[in-house]
Amino acid sequence: MPPTTELRPLPAIDVSGRRVSEVLREVNTAIEAAGIEFGEYGFSDMTAYSSVPDFPTNVRWVACFPVVGGSEGYYVHIEIIWQACDSDIEFNPRSREYARRLVGLAKTWTAESATEIANAAWRMLDPRFI
Repeated sequence: MPPTTELRPLPAIDVSGRRVSEVLREVNTAIEAAGIEFGEYGFSDMTAYSSVPDFPTNVRWVACFPVVGGSEGYYVHIEIIWQACDSDIEFNPRSREYARRLVGLAKTWTAESATEIANAAWRMLDPRFI
């Protein structure tokens, strides 16, 4: 199915304090239900081997964006950015403000499809829409 510029209705998903794997299952289901095809695979939980598999309760931003693959295709990243503290693994002492973490990764074959998937994920996960 070719990508569309039409904005499809998508549910808002609250991430605060929830398991990343749970949220990504909801995102994958909603994207497929909207008729958007992933191509290679839907969002995988990139925190599966992390000691912190939950979304922080103070998520400030959700970033969803396409990335050109190293050898083929395109990836879509879901990253979260939150108010950091010294105990955060990803804490950046230079910024003293925010930490970020890659939480989801999907793969598709075209730039248009990657852009459509990133846009759909962002519209569901951005805290301003909840």
